[in-house]
Amino acid sequence: MIRTGNVAYELLRPVDLYGLWFSRMLAGRVAPTLLRCVPQLALAGLMGWLYWPGLSAAGAFVAALFWRAAAEQAMGVLLTTTVFWTISGVGVHRLIAGVTALLSGFLIPLPLLPDSCQKVIAFLPFRGLADAPFPAIPGHHSARGLAGRGDHQLAWTAALALLTRWLIARSLRRVVVQGG
Repeated sequence: MIRTGNVAYELLRPVDLYGLWFSRMLAGRVAPTLLRCVPQLALAGLMGWLYWPGLSAAGAFVAALFWRAAAEQAMGVLLTTTVFWTISGVGVHRLIAGVTALLSGFLIPLPLLPDSCQKVIAFLPFRGLADAPFPAIPGHHSARGLAGRGDHQLAWTAALALLTRWLIARSLRRVVVQGG
């Protein structure tokens, strides 16, 4: 939208630009996931293939997924905002995708990374994207440990949101609408 000039329509709407982009991205991720996940879980539950260690583990998993989705969308809006300064956001998106895949545990399980990296990985928000939600299913997280991870993820989400709002406000002062 920024490259084609359609961002002008977004700027004319009487809504918060960050809130609009965040909710649009969140809906685009959550709706298809729920439409695929709920029938599969229902079928697996009916067939006896699904093992849940308890209701608390299921609640912890849902809470961890909520924290994950909020942080992921905050990162997504931040990446979208970078297009205000670049002609194409492809390079930034690819760079961040690689870093995220490595530091979230998608490529290599985080416990297998060197001990010297563990403190940095624990501080950054990427661990909550993959490593935090899924061990909650078999009950590997205590309620206190999961709450601590949730607080950490929500703090990063708030920090990313504040940074993105500041960048949007700064970029809108100098935006030039192109396209036609």
